[in-house]
Amino acid sequence: YLRLNPLKINTVILELPDDQFKKNANALLRSPAQDRLYESIRSIQKAKFRVLIKIPFRTMKWAILHHPNWRDQQLDPEKQTLKTIDALDLFHPEVRKMLLKLCRNIAEYPIDGIIIEQIAYGMEEGYSPFALAHHQKLFLEKGDLKKVFRNEKGALKAKLHHSVTPFFWRFVGLKSRYLTNFLNEIGETIRSVQPKMEFGVAIPDILLVDPIRGLAHTSLDYLGLKEAQIDFYVITSIDAPPEKLHKSLLKYKRAEKVWLQSHQGTLSSLHQMPISGIVIPYP
Repeated sequence: YLRLNPLKINTVILELPDDQFKKNANALLRSPAQDRLYESIRSIQKAKFRVLIKIPFRTMKWAILHHPNWRDQQLDPEKQTLKTIDALDLFHPEVRKMLLKLCRNIAEYPIDGIIIEQIAYGMEEGYSPFALAHHQKLFLEKGDLKKVFRNEKGALKAKLHHSVTPFFWRFVGLKSRYLTNFLNEIGETIRSVQPKMEFGVAIPDILLVDPIRGLAHTSLDYLGLKEAQIDFYVITSIDAPPEKLHKSLLKYKRAEKVWLQSHQGTLSSLHQMPISGIVIPYP
């Protein structure tokens, strides 16, 4: 992936293979200089490009495969039962510890920044024992899964506000604050290794164009994230009409920190946006 500004392409964003994250998370290398990745980064920088590395938080296959107890729990609104899914539980203390260690080790490479992606929790996700215990500690209220969604068939997708309960919003708020605090800790960890390293987060456009619905569907709050120690945002999913997205970017007055990821047929419209960069696929 490349970042494009009005003048030139100046940054390469690397998507690393799963095995690379496994090596770095488990500290299997004595020094980054011993790794082929180190040589690749240096060769890109010699060509006068900045280098960022993208880290997927919840979907690293090696972690899901080798640590099945790290997986998250998803709630079935109709049956009110839980099932294990192939996404990491960020509330699990071992997952948190592993991700902090991974980010610290990645920051040891001579890179210019790190982008965190795949941190969002869907409406039905995040009901792990660790998350529910966190809720009980904070609100002094036991997590009753029967109080999450109202018993209205089809209402979950049709009418968001009529299908959820006060418990749902408290739990979403808890997840949102937890994720914001975790991102702050990740940023501090990265900068403890390289103080000038840039730190970015990938988010969907719904957080800007419909913040309440975005909060419900992702457990992420754009206004809350604005207060976090994050240098920039990459808008990865662009489903809103260009005019609506443009209006939202102007409204939040932080467009200088926003990059948009181009999809098929969107590049020309993105050039008109008040943003600092466009991410385009390569080749």
